[in-house]
Amino acid sequence: MMTHYQRTGGIEGVALEQQEVLFQPKTNKFVLLNPNAKLVFAALSQPRSAAQLCAALAAGGAAATAVDAAVAQLLADLLSRGLVQVVAAAPAAPMAAQPVLPWHAPALRDVTEEEVLAAFQMSAAEISAASCWWFSCSTGCP
Repeated sequence: MMTHYQRTGGIEGVALEQQEVLFQPKTNKFVLLNPNAKLVFAALSQPRSAAQLCAALAAGGAAATAVDAAVAQLLADLLSRGLVQVVAAAPAAPMAAQPVLPWHAPALRDVTEEEVLAAFQMSAAEISAASCWWFSCSTGCP
């Protein structure tokens, strides 16, 4: 029987350029996904087998053995961090066509809260200008 994986509920994520930062509230840890890992994680909104995930990434031009090994490692990393779980095989909708990205092994790395905050850091002037853009400003904007 083929193993299927799916995202664990309650995981928060935010796009950071072509990458994604995930937050696992149970462990209070952050993880940064590279673009191909982001595609894999998005596909895991429904139960998927490693073979389905590999087929989606193979369009990037990598050798099948490289894709298989990279997806196996990514799934092991995601499982060890509680970001995905093994689920009973269920008929999932076919995977939508994925954008073809240049081949880079899907990977993740742990990041600290300080690294996440630094990526989203704004100066006081930027915050002031953004608030005028997002909300109507009654006092005049810089």
